Amino acid sequence: MPLQLSRFSVKIQIAAIGACAVAGVLVIGGIHASGQTSMARFKAAQTAANELREIATEMNVGLLEMRRSEKDFFLRREDRHAERHEKLVREFEADLPKFAGPLSRIPELSGLSPKISSVREGFQVYRKHFAQAVDLERKLGLTEAAGLEGALRTSVHAIEAKVGSADEAKLTNSVLMMRRHEKDFMLRSDPRYIAEMATRAKEFAKLLETSAITGRVFEDIKAGMAAYQRDFAAFADTRVALRAETKALSEAYATIDPVVDEIIKAVEKRYQDATSALQDADDLTSRSLWFALALTLAVVAAAAFLIGRAISKPLVELANVMGQVAKGDLGVRVDGGERGDEIGLMARALQVFKEALIAKKAADEAAASENAAKMRRAQRL
Repeated sequence: MPLQLSRFSVKIQIAAIGACAVAGVLVIGGIHASGQTSMARFKAAQTAANELREIATEMNVGLLEMRRSEKDFFLRREDRHAERHEKLVREFEADLPKFAGPLSRIPELSGLSPKISSVREGFQVYRKHFAQAVDLERKLGLTEAAGLEGALRTSVHAIEAKVGSADEAKLTNSVLMMRRHEKDFMLRSDPRYIAEMATRAKEFAKLLETSAITGRVFEDIKAGMAAYQRDFAAFADTRVALRAETKALSEAYATIDPVVDEIIKAVEKRYQDATSALQDADDLTSRSLWFALALTLAVVAAAAFLIGRAISKPLVELANVMGQVAKGDLGVRVDGGERGDEIGLMARALQVFKEALIAKKAADEAAASENAAKMRRAQRL
């Protein structure tokens, strides 16, 4: 490089050092810009994945809260739990469309769209079954005195009073057996107790026919038992329907919950991947910047050293030659005349000066020789 730069002026050679520094700065700037672009892309993916993660987590929490409200409603039979459930349902449905925005920014998660559609469809089924189950529970009665349960209590108390007043032990025992089947059914919702109740009702009818009860009391007991059986049948049918609805409700929830878990896992993985990629890009950019900075410093230092030596060394040699010429040593060799820079110009000028001194010296010596010859001739004359 020094030999090639010697064709140019010293100003250009010194400027070459600055050019190396500028080139290094441009490389560093390019690495920084490229790194920022990569990090911005990964940051956008991380942000979108985080939005999806928050939405999915909120939906999952909403589902758990709905499940809790659902259990509380059927356990405590209070409307406030159904109302809270409906509020959570609206919030859940409002969250579903929020997936579209961040999902469109992450092509890698495009496979989640069918799962989200599956959740939406499954949730509609869940919501429908819960609404139907709530209607059935309200029909049964949210308190012992309300709905079908209240009507059943009223009719059973009436038949117990009428049979009790008739003072027929067999009829009383038959009613007690029916009450036992009624309680068992209320506890277990097992349809076999409905059949047991029907069997006991037939037995009661036979016992009533063979009893000593007649007249209006007979008709009142018969009508009371018919009302009791009617109310129990209505209660039992509704309870069986409610049991079927709660089963369908659980099955609907079971189809949603694992899909939401899959969505959460996929989104969490993408978030972690984006976070890792962002960190890797940041680390790579930092390493590249430090490497480029070190390389730039090394190149600039090397260029400064080589160019500085290429300029200073011939200058020192030229100064020494000039000193020798000044002392009259005209035999010294002048190097560097082939250079195209200011040093070459000085070397060529020195060479011309030296040659002029040599010529002058030769002329002076010739003149002195001629004068000496003249003096010798004069002395001979």
